[in-house]
Amino acid sequence: MDPELTTARESWRGASYEEVVAAWGPPNRIVQSGAQENHIWVTEDRMLQPPNSGVSVGVGMGRSTGGGSIGVGVGSVLFGSPTEVVVRCERTLVIRDERVVGEESWNGEPAFCKRFGRRP
Repeated sequence: MDPELTTARESWRGASYEEVVAAWGPPNRIVQSGAQENHIWVTEDRMLQPPNSGVSVGVGMGRSTGGGSIGVGVGSVLFGSPTEVVVRCERTLVIRDERVVGEESWNGEPAFCKRFGRRP
């Protein structure tokens, strides 16, 4: 798992339920499991995905009165244009006694989910 995503996820441990709601709004759903409540937040957004890239190899030859030469070059080439994709982050926090306990799970695009880490 991405270390930055792990840090973002774990940043909510010990936080009050009120702090989470202040940051993310009310949960989309709550699932009761015995004495435990799983509070689930789902967020979707659109992000630009960079264009594809590839490797380009070029060979050139030149000739002059003193002889000839050959040159080779390698570079990367972008092709296509950025595309808009829908990204999703589903965060489940376990709440006991109005506090987040360490049994959370986050699913979705890591680069997007990292944005939901607790602010210091």
